[in-house]
Amino acid sequence: MLRAFSLIELLVVVAVIGILSALTLGISAGARERAARERASAELAVIATALEQYRAAYGAYPQVNDDGMGLLNALSGRLTPSGAGDNRRPFLTLDGLSVDELGTRLVDPWERPYFYAPYQSGIRAGYRLYSLGKDGRHQAPSVTGEIFENADENLDNVMVGR
Repeated sequence: MLRAFSLIELLVVVAVIGILSALTLGISAGARERAARERASAELAVIATALEQYRAAYGAYPQVNDDGMGLLNALSGRLTPSGAGDNRRPFLTLDGLSVDELGTRLVDPWERPYFYAPYQSGIRAGYRLYSLGKDGRHQAPSVTGEIFENADENLDNVMVGR
C-alpha cells in the first residue's frame, strides 16, 4: 500500500522552508549593510590620508565646494590651493575607490558623493569628511566643524575628520 503525505505535513514543510528562508535573507541583508559601512570607512581612511599629504605639501586643506569634483581634482594632483594646475604626483590613486559614472567624483558604496567640508576655527584648521550613509541624509556641520552625530539625520553616516 502506498503512503502519501497528508496536506498538513506538506503545509508544515512549506512553513519551515519559509521561516528558514526569511531568516537567511534577514541575516544576509544585515551583512551587506555592515560590509557597505566597512567599505565606506576604509575608503574614508584612504581619502583622509590623502588630505593629510595634501596639507603637508601645501600647508592647508583643499578649499573646494562640497560637490565632490573639486576634492577629486585636488587629491589627484590637478588642482592646487591657488587653483593653478600642478604636476606633482597625485596624493590619491583611484585603485579600490569608487567614482561616479563620469569619473569626476568619489562616491560611497551607496553611490552618493562623499561629503567634505574644510573649516577654520581660530588657529585650528580641519575638515569633516563622511558618507551620508544608506539614507543619504545629514545635518551639515557647524562653521566650527562640529557635527551632531546623534541627530536623526546623522545616525547612519560614516564619519572621519579632524
